[in-house]
Amino acid sequence: MSDFEAGARSRITVDEIAIHLGVLENGVPPGVALRFYKFLTDLSKQTLRLHRCRPHPTKQTLTLSCDLPFRFRGAGDNHIVFVGEITDESQQSIEVASKESAARKSICIFFCLTQDAESHLETQRHLLNSRCIVVGVVGTRQVFLSPEPRAALRDAILERVSRRSLIPFVTSEPAEGGCFFGRETEVEKLTSGDQDYALCGAGGIGKSSLLRQMRWSLRSRRDDRFSRLVEVDMLGMSDLNAAARFIAVRITPTREAHDVSLNSLEPFLRRVRSGDARFREGPIDLVLDEMDTVLSIDRRSTTVQPDSDSRCRPHGDHSQKIQIDQTRPGTRYPLMQVLRHCRIQGLIRLTVSGRQETNTILEDTENPFSVDPKGPGGTVSRLRQLRVEPLTTPEAESMLIKPLEDLKYLDRNEQRGLFRDALQRLAKCKGIPFHIAELGLNLIDELTPRLHSTG
Repeated sequence: MSDFEAGARSRITVDEIAIHLGVLENGVPPGVALRFYKFLTDLSKQTLRLHRCRPHPTKQTLTLSCDLPFRFRGAGDNHIVFVGEITDESQQSIEVASKESAARKSICIFFCLTQDAESHLETQRHLLNSRCIVVGVVGTRQVFLSPEPRAALRDAILERVSRRSLIPFVTSEPAEGGCFFGRETEVEKLTSGDQDYALCGAGGIGKSSLLRQMRWSLRSRRDDRFSRLVEVDMLGMSDLNAAARFIAVRITPTREAHDVSLNSLEPFLRRVRSGDARFREGPIDLVLDEMDTVLSIDRRSTTVQPDSDSRCRPHGDHSQKIQIDQTRPGTRYPLMQVLRHCRIQGLIRLTVSGRQETNTILEDTENPFSVDPKGPGGTVSRLRQLRVEPLTTPEAESMLIKPLEDLKYLDRNEQRGLFRDALQRLAKCKGIPFHIAELGLNLIDELTPRLHSTG
């Protein structure tokens, strides 16, 4: 057993952390490893990012990028920062970690290895974002030397942050990061390759959350697509020209964008693609959410001959007559026609999301993205359908129960009656993530008084 593991010394140095994380020049950990070595390396998935300003990490900072193994809001793409001596370089690393965690809405943990580091971070706490957690020297030793470092790390977080701020259940906005659960296959499809997708599924099934998690995943992976991603919520749009203008403004809020019509959307995107530095290395990654109303109107609308009035002309059934240059008069789906032309030219890649209307569009042979109406599986579309299904029973149970256990609201071994009741209520949610999140919030409200009475 090393002196450090036995706690014989009163001071922990960054060198010792670096040795046990295997980031010295030879890259080989010593034979004597700390109990938390495997825990931290598993946490980091074997990919350690060392932030330092000198050739060796002596007495400065060591930053480990990882995913915290807890179902907390803010878990995922986290920084664990070991802080030794305070220098200009270490202060810069602290500021960078705080800014990055704020941008990602992720938890950042500062482990103080010296008393100077602890005092400095406490005086600087007002400059750190609210998701930064400072663990002093004593707390750091408790986590490092614990026989159960995972539980010790969780307790260190819960002691320093309000439980309410860590609750991952959310119904007021799409979930992402630590608030998002499951659907790894769907996220992988959306973030890999060049395929365009149309998400279909019932309300509350998690389509918008899946799109938000796609964005979160691209940012977490430092994927170039993230800088080109443009998300547009089309809910409530009932005019195709207004929809085109809204898309343009979301891409770049310029005066020109505010004057865009459906007829001028394609040349506008061409100018943006060639002139905006964000899109010089790749197409505009256009994500159109809540497309049902827009697609329904687009399906019933047609193009007309060019005339002096290029504005759309609404009809009683909400269909519209739209002038689109270089498009045969009488063509249906004027908006989708424009998007298809833009996709062919490499101006955009496209992801759309909606309920039943999206599926109806894909099955329509006049859909501009249609390829072969006589394909073996029916109409084939270049917009590949990605149907978002309810969670399976094990997935739903994990989504509900694991956060309750991680936050110590529920213990399935000691509170078996409460656990069975939660599962019975979960069955009524039928795997719909929105309903599961609502149930999670209700259970927390019910369990909070019990937690306080036993705490």
